[in-house]
Amino acid sequence: MSENPFQAPLTDAKDYATTVMQGGRQQAYVDGSYLVVRSGVVLPTRCVKTNQPTSPSEERRQTLYWAPSWIGILILVNLLILAIVYFVVRKGCDITYSESQELRATRRFRVLIASLACAGLFVGLIAGIVVESTVVVVVTILGILVGLITLLIVARAPVRPVKYKKGEFWIRGFSREYLDQLVVEGA
Repeated sequence: MSENPFQAPLTDAKDYATTVMQGGRQQAYVDGSYLVVRSGVVLPTRCVKTNQPTSPSEERRQTLYWAPSWIGILILVNLLILAIVYFVVRKGCDITYSESQELRATRRFRVLIASLACAGLFVGLIAGIVVESTVVVVVTILGILVGLITLLIVARAPVRPVKYKKGEFWIRGFSREYLDQLVVEGA
């Protein structure tokens, strides 16, 4: 009779060491190079990439979306069906994190460069149409497509969800130092 059936189960020491506690309840935990969170989590005011302290004005509240990777196959069927299925099956995670001014400025600069490149290619497209050069039109259309894809890549948030299971999101993009500091603060 040494077992108490009403006693809360004991956690594994490894799980305890990687749990981030805030206000006495679990907010997130580290799983390898991922931070596992539930929607609505507010992370400490440190840059997610540099782990440097940030001011409250550098906090970003954002909804990150996850969708299963199998829906990418629907691009072979129809883009409209892909869009409909994506909006039906996606899961949203509200997260508040911080990023330094330097990180944000670097991303803005990259977005500016990609935008200017797309604008320049659009001007080239118009010039190709005016002079009736098929080669110039085709090359600039391909350049615009590559530029738009580049713009989507450089404009995205530094963190993004890669897995969803039972209300928890596995978020990637945090520096190792940031994750280690979360473990230290949670212990």
